[in-house]
Amino acid sequence: TNDTITLPATATLTNFPDNTPMFRVFRSSDQSVTNSTYTKIQYDSESYDTDAAFDSSTNYRFTAPSAGKYYFLAQLQYTATTDGGQLRAQFYVNGSAFNANLRMQHTSPNTSDNFVVMADVLSLSASDYVEVYGYQSQSGSRNFESYKNYFLGYKLIGT
Repeated sequence: TNDTITLPATATLTNFPDNTPMFRVFRSSDQSVTNSTYTKIQYDSESYDTDAAFDSSTNYRFTAPSAGKYYFLAQLQYTATTDGGQLRAQFYVNGSAFNANLRMQHTSPNTSDNFVVMADVLSLSASDYVEVYGYQSQSGSRNFESYKNYFLGYKLIGT
């Protein structure tokens, strides 16, 4: 059966959990990434950041304001060449690769723009921080393209 709760127009609802903090950040310009080197992606612009928990000017990382489980997603993209090579994305927690065997990877010998999307749920303590690193192996530096490289996350309700 469906139950209906009717509240007076002047009612105030309190103590409901929400998915905050939440953020979405991106690159406002291309970032050059050296061949065969994991490089921190410098997300310098914010679409939103409810708790000012993402540093988009110095450290380019999310710092958890409270303990809990957080959902994160990152997309990395660069302009490919005919050389072929790999594009990888990796979450780092407190400066170390998080589960280094669980990275996302794309291999392509074509001229299409290559991208990977990586997502995970991480258990964080207050003050833990999360960063995104990218890697490419297409002989020489490649530009990770502005606006197409983004990182988002939010705290899961009830954690």
